[in-house]
Amino acid sequence: MCRASSEEEIYTFGGLNFIVPELRQGRDEIELSRQGRLPDLIEVSDIKGDLHIHSEWSDGLIDYGDMIRIAKGKKYEYIAISDHSISNFYGNGLSTERLLRKTVFIKDLRKKFKDINILMGAEVDIRKADRFDYPPEIIKKLDIAIASLHSSFTNSCMENTSRAVSALEKDYFDFLAHPTGFVFGNRAPIFIDLDRVIETCSEYGKALEINSYYMRMDLNEENARKARDAGVKLVINTDSHRAGNMDMMEFGVDLARRAGLEAEDVINTYSLDELRLWKNNRKK
Repeated sequence: MCRASSEEEIYTFGGLNFIVPELRQGRDEIELSRQGRLPDLIEVSDIKGDLHIHSEWSDGLIDYGDMIRIAKGKKYEYIAISDHSISNFYGNGLSTERLLRKTVFIKDLRKKFKDINILMGAEVDIRKADRFDYPPEIIKKLDIAIASLHSSFTNSCMENTSRAVSALEKDYFDFLAHPTGFVFGNRAPIFIDLDRVIETCSEYGKALEINSYYMRMDLNEENARKARDAGVKLVINTDSHRAGNMDMMEFGVDLARRAGLEAEDVINTYSLDELRLWKNNRKK
């Protein structure tokens, strides 16, 4: 009988490379281990920024100083302050006029906090197919443009899919937030053809969000893996509304690890220059 002093030795005795716990899911990890092809899983330290943080401009309750301090403590290179749009009335969504005023505010904020890149973002509601809360000329000026479904959750699968696809086909949107709309204990996933959404992201070079907020965790690991296998990039965000929410990034990274994601699969592991290059180089 062989005695092992560690898990690693047990795998060695079996002729395998060590398989981290997150990958022990009865999928293809044994074969990948034998072949020496296990993924180099993403780490929390790979994250360069959070692109989905709400502020007091909408329904966020985070002091800007705290927001920047927490981001710097995590060694982020950038954050995007991405507030709700006007259809999200319960979230104090911004009209076009307020969005433009916020743009001026962000410019002033950058002057105050020069040691981190503060991006102007917005979480733009998709009202219906090809109908968004802001006109294209406004959305195109954003540093980060998030498309989101926040209403009509009982629509048919065809209607919801058409809404999401219509946004992802536009060159000015970067990614789709919490794609299935799932909220633990509150809302089941909406009816949506996620395969069609993933196909559209692949065709147009868009990303899908892994929302790290503990009541969402959306995409889940199965769908995140499916997106990655289709060549679609992911983005891990916290959807923070309070300072403590920013620590939930690790939940999303844990989920991404269970999906087998590497750092290169996630756009907010990119430097700001690399992120901008990704935006500029995708298909129009």
